[in-house]
Amino acid sequence: MNSNEYNAVISQLIPTTFNNIYIIDMMSDLVMEYGFENNLFVLKNTIPFTTFYTDLENNIHPQDIKGYVDSISSTFLQENLNKGFEHIRYEYRLRLESGEYDWYSNVTKLINVNGKKLTLVLVENINENIASGDTSKYELELLQAQQKNIIDVVSSAIVKLNNVININAGTTNLEIKSLTEYINQVLVELTNSFPEITKNLTESMIRSTNQGTEKTLVIVDDDPVTCKLLTKTFEDTYKILVANNGQEAIELLEKNNSVTSTKGTNKIVGMFLDLNMPVVDGFGVLDYMSSKNLLSKMPVIIISGDYDQQTKDRAYLYRIADVLEKPFNVQVVKHRIKTFVKLYKTNNSLNEVVLTQHQDIKNVVRTMVKSYLYDNSNDIKKVSTYVNILTKQLTTDYPEYKIDDIRIKKITDASKFYNIGMYALPSKMLEKEEFTGEENKIIKGHPFIGLSIFNSVLYKGTDSIFNHYAKDIIEYHEEHYDGTGYPYGYKGDKLPIAPQIVSVAIEYNELTKKMNEDLVLEEIVKQSGTKFNPHVVESLKKCISEIRNVK
Repeated sequence: MNSNEYNAVISQLIPTTFNNIYIIDMMSDLVMEYGFENNLFVLKNTIPFTTFYTDLENNIHPQDIKGYVDSISSTFLQENLNKGFEHIRYEYRLRLESGEYDWYSNVTKLINVNGKKLTLVLVENINENIASGDTSKYELELLQAQQKNIIDVVSSAIVKLNNVININAGTTNLEIKSLTEYINQVLVELTNSFPEITKNLTESMIRSTNQGTEKTLVIVDDDPVTCKLLTKTFEDTYKILVANNGQEAIELLEKNNSVTSTKGTNKIVGMFLDLNMPVVDGFGVLDYMSSKNLLSKMPVIIISGDYDQQTKDRAYLYRIADVLEKPFNVQVVKHRIKTFVKLYKTNNSLNEVVLTQHQDIKNVVRTMVKSYLYDNSNDIKKVSTYVNILTKQLTTDYPEYKIDDIRIKKITDASKFYNIGMYALPSKMLEKEEFTGEENKIIKGHPFIGLSIFNSVLYKGTDSIFNHYAKDIIEYHEEHYDGTGYPYGYKGDKLPIAPQIVSVAIEYNELTKKMNEDLVLEEIVKQSGTKFNPHVVESLKKCISEIRNVK
């Protein structure tokens, strides 16, 4: 399934049901990992099965590994299917970054995709009391029976969606004629099997799948033949707007930006885009659309000329819907755009409902962010100033990091949010000198809290470069160069450079509160190569006089 093909209904209603979802093809040595990203159900990674198996051996408790491997074997599943067991539930212990283990549950079943038997694995966190034996076997079986309903519905929906929107199959015969009908069917199955989620559904949400489709498509290409062909293909169904270069496309989008919401009667519902054009190329258009958050609101289909694979891969990084190869098959193109328009329309309608419902929560989070900036203004000002000085020096000393003046400013600006996740933790807990294991676990989770806050309210109105650095700093500033930090234990070159710079600036700021300024540099140098990147420490030594003058 393409990364842009997700089930909007499922991703909005139950994003926390599963930690990960895998489709395993042992015969082809392939594992596809699905997950939730920005509340969307997407393909996160594709890896060889051998790599997946190696990770299992490293991360699953030795006493559980055999049972786990058995539970994902297609042969084992087929044997149980023959005995009347549709799928297998298996509890196991997964290794955490701290070296401890936590209980998880696998639900594995045999699925059939395009005639090939594959293993579907749904991974979910389970209640610790259940795992520790505090709940009776009878209660556990009741809970599992309840979970089974929603897992069956969702896993079935995933497989069906793979067949409904199989754009790589090159076929015009969809198994389900109407995607709207399919989504409504999933809604009904979910609410029947899992009544407690009914409150998350509104009449307007279901009605949105049946509303009429606005009629505007945009064609962006400097080739008049292509423009005429696509216009002729769609002029009976859609209003067509044509732009002959990227600048015209951007101007057209700016003019129609107000109608790209789910409201309005002349909404732009999709775009065909050439990459090689004069004035502004297709990537310039994609950059503009990304900055305005338009790529999530409308499908963009790239019109492919003789593009090499590197160019196509670069285009897919923007989360485009598809690449349309020349020569065109008119019927295939019609089916593709119809499917994409309905899928994006449904997603936009659902997103609008969810955003409306959660606006009050976002306002509370914004207030908390303002409090964080006010309460920590002195530390934030000093750390960001240190980061600015240190980044400039590092760029001079090590040009291979390729940090230009614009990126220096973005890193400096982004650094002020480094501790936003910690601010959300209980202040009384942080005042303690020693922490329990559970408290340590909470504290080590603050980068994820910070990311959640950033993704909820802070990213809007900012550019992609700032967002990139802000997320890196929030997520990785507690990592150590030698891999002893958290939350992932990444080390060396696997760590982005921005959080490595910020971690040194944070340390300098904290040490100056505890010891004589002359001793601070000496203390940081001691940790070069362990806690801190040696390059950053060397640059700190060169700009220490300027840093010491910061007030």
